[in-house]
Amino acid sequence: MPKPEFLQVKLIDYDFAFAGSMEEKIRTKFTEDIAPQPKS
Repeated sequence: MPKPEFLQVKLIDYDFAFAGSMEEKIRTKFTEDIAPQPKS
């Protein structure tokens, strides 16, 4: 029987197949918009 506090934990349903198929797009979005390389 799980402990009651574990029943309150919210889980993330992550679609690994989709993320893998969109890897290049996700990587580009991250490097260009979220964390671009510092300019010299």
